[in-house]
Amino acid sequence: MGGEPDDRNRDVTDDGHSARKRVCLEHMLPSVQQRFAELAHASVGESSLTADALFQRYQRVLKVGEGTFGEVFVLYDTVAHTYITMKRMHTLLSFRRRSLGIHRCTFREVELLAALQHPNIVQVLDYHILSDGSLVLLMPVIAHDLTSLLRRWPATTQSTGHGTASTTASTHPRMPLHVVKCIFRQIIAGIAYLHRHKVLHRDLKPSNVMVDHTGVVKLIDFGWSRFCAAAGAMTGPPCVTAFRPPEVLVGAHNHYTFSLDMWCCGCVLFEMLTGGTPFAKSRNEAECLANIVDWLGSPSSSSEVYYQSTARCPLPLALGRPNTFAQRCSNYGIKPAESVFLRRMLCLEPGERATAEALLSDAWFTTAPTMCVPSAIPLPAHNMFRLVEVKRKELQH
Repeated sequence: MGGEPDDRNRDVTDDGHSARKRVCLEHMLPSVQQRFAELAHASVGESSLTADALFQRYQRVLKVGEGTFGEVFVLYDTVAHTYITMKRMHTLLSFRRRSLGIHRCTFREVELLAALQHPNIVQVLDYHILSDGSLVLLMPVIAHDLTSLLRRWPATTQSTGHGTASTTASTHPRMPLHVVKCIFRQIIAGIAYLHRHKVLHRDLKPSNVMVDHTGVVKLIDFGWSRFCAAAGAMTGPPCVTAFRPPEVLVGAHNHYTFSLDMWCCGCVLFEMLTGGTPFAKSRNEAECLANIVDWLGSPSSSSEVYYQSTARCPLPLALGRPNTFAQRCSNYGIKPAESVFLRRMLCLEPGERATAEALLSDAWFTTAPTMCVPSAIPLPAHNMFRLVEVKRKELQH
């Protein structure tokens, strides 16, 4: 990968000292893919599980989401007496309502999740293709998402005067820094594991970061993830516009590296520190790129990424703009140590961004205030478990 350290591709051991090699993800995928192929090619008559059979054991309690490819429910397992999450993916239909099968993003998500094994990656408990052709993923219920947790600490805002921080920056509490460090290091640990096994998440954002009742982070939503053992063009553009790195905004929709996830990590950390992303006030890609240049300044005139690429840049880049990142961070109440750490991820040049592996050993995590242990995170009493328990009792009456 151009400009990226070679150590991203080396074998990494669990404790950093053991010579025991990890099992490479690319060696695990074939067996998963084989099982999936057998399920996917089964006809409706051959499928052994129907929706009725599924819901004989699992009681539908609450619908928690719906998207392009399916719906998400919380179910109650009447055998194990616990709650699980069900992600039901619809089949694609032609204009004559003929089934075209399951979207490739769905297969990609299940293939990856079935092979990935890490404390900070959500676990797939089981998956089935029902007789109607829809795919069902069963996963644990996770108590909190990062977006909801951040609502406990109101966002920091800037005044519209001369760029100074408003009074809310000092009078409203934020997520404590020791909690920020604890959660963010777990995010980085999950991303480092993915990159170690040549997987790009491609859609990292607070709503895709969950925190369980013990304070352990779980990364979710791998529908846009990509296994990239070899270089090549990818589908794009990835991630939401506000989290999209500048090289993608100028046209590199199909050619990007693991540094894309690192830019997204920087945006997530900024939101944890302030309550808002640095480039969120953008209605389109052009405005987003302009906001990035306002913060980070203009790229170097010798930059191959922005000025010497063979692909024509579809968006204009302002020339001669100074880097105002440190001052703008100060306006948001971000201290210099956090500003410096953020800049390791929020770099214009993809090759200059730190790897997740490098960030794990950064002194920022061990500098006062040091990060707490996950179990010490002050999680709110109101969580998904309490919500679904109330809902289940309502359904029983």
